[in-house]
Amino acid sequence: MCLQYIKLKTKNPNASQFGYVPCGVCEECRRRTQNDWKFRLNSEFLKLKKEGWNVAFCTLTYNEENLPKIPKELFKNEESYQEIPCFSKSDVTNWIHGVRQYFKYHNNFTRGNNIRYFIASEYGSNTHRPHYHAILAWPSEVSYKLMHQVCTEKWTHGYMFPRDERGDKGMLPFEIVGDASRAINYVAKYACKDIDFNDTIKNANLNTKMKLFKDINSFHLQSKSMGFEIIKNMNDEEKRQAFIHGISFQGDGEVYKVPIYIKNKIVFDNYYVTREDGTRLVRRKASEFFDKYKNELFREKSKF
Repeated sequence: MCLQYIKLKTKNPNASQFGYVPCGVCEECRRRTQNDWKFRLNSEFLKLKKEGWNVAFCTLTYNEENLPKIPKELFKNEESYQEIPCFSKSDVTNWIHGVRQYFKYHNNFTRGNNIRYFIASEYGSNTHRPHYHAILAWPSEVSYKLMHQVCTEKWTHGYMFPRDERGDKGMLPFEIVGDASRAINYVAKYACKDIDFNDTIKNANLNTKMKLFKDINSFHLQSKSMGFEIIKNMNDEEKRQAFIHGISFQGDGEVYKVPIYIKNKIVFDNYYVTREDGTRLVRRKASEFFDKYKNELFREKSKF
């Protein structure tokens, strides 16, 4: 439970005047976010591994020549400018796009069987340098060696580790052997806002409302509907049990509460309405599952 809820004024005239939302930065919120991502990543990558997909872990780093720095235009005045290494979301977006495009054209990967990924940024607490951790999954027709080669070639800003797909200098190999829980637990830690980076920039006098700030701030990227398949393929009774009692995964002794992102996909059905100007708006209504179990879901208390 959040330790410092934020009070917001609501726009709905039929609702109470104010509402409360989790702050997203306190210790409890960070723990909840990490657990939500552990659930989603376990759901995704353990399932793909069972289906025979290859799963790998890598880290992207910068060399001195390409190390991104906070742009001058983000500082509120010239006097406050200082060289501070930062993240570059666009660098990572371009990298994963390049990798996916390569296999789309050379191996006929389509939307249904293209690379699935989760990438999280980390700011070195001692080095104050940005780097990125990635978990990738893809159909086994493409070898680990080829995937490692393409990923390395597409990252043109520095180095990708491990440098050798078999592992080198004490590093684990590119391939994730066994279950993926160790790598999942590691990258899930960085799904929250990076405290070390926030501490570095808190006195930098930045204009954080500029659109450009989103590119240099900490982030994570992932494939669409990450982790939804495990719930999607359950019958209604299995979903009900998961809502009430949570889910555990092989190789991980924890029991996880179903994340709100996935709950919303189950209890709501999206539909579209078209305004007079032709704009399509997304609306949602209660699903058949919610109508069937709403009384029990409201009545039952979660064990978390």
